[in-house]
Amino acid sequence: MPALSAVVGKSIRTLQRYLEEPEEEKSTTDVVDSDALLKKAIASLKKWEKHRGRKRREVDLSANMPEILEKLESAIEETKSVGCAIAQWSQRNQSPLRD
Repeated sequence: MPALSAVVGKSIRTLQRYLEEPEEEKSTTDVVDSDALLKKAIASLKKWEKHRGRKRREVDLSANMPEILEKLESAIEETKSVGCAIAQWSQRNQSPLRD
């Protein structure tokens, strides 16, 4: 590693950071991303519903659209309530700051 550091002109620590595998994202980020994706899905489905064609499969699917949208919206609400519960729990269980 020191030889590589000399050739590249970067510190050993910088090279180690470059060569490490990236850490996985935290679960809170996953929740935020899933909410955003669900909201995009709802928006796309509502847009599709306005501009759908007259094919049988599209008509059949649009008949189920209110139920589909309701399930997606309830999933968003569910993740919000879980996130709020986690935040409340973590606030209650924080240790007081010491001077």
